[in-house]
Amino acid sequence: LNARGDRLRETLNGIARKGKARMQFTGRGSMMAVHFRDGEIRDEVDADAGNQDLKELFFFDLLDRGVYMARRGMIVLSLVQD
Repeated sequence: LNARGDRLRETLNGIARKGKARMQFTGRGSMMAVHFRDGEIRDEVDADAGNQDLKELFFFDLLDRGVYMARRGMIVLSLVQD
């Protein structure tokens, strides 16, 4: 599960870079958070400097598509399978 989370985070960051989106994912293993900002995120001050309005829009867009993440931007992978 940790390796899957690492791969997912790398993939999402690659897509964001390719699309030149001011968006990035941080975390470790099966836990990650989305941030809407440019530049390296080294600590919580950097993470909090992101665009919170975009984070809200992302939350509601995913929710509308049946994908749940925490409103603060935290995403965790689940072991539950269909």
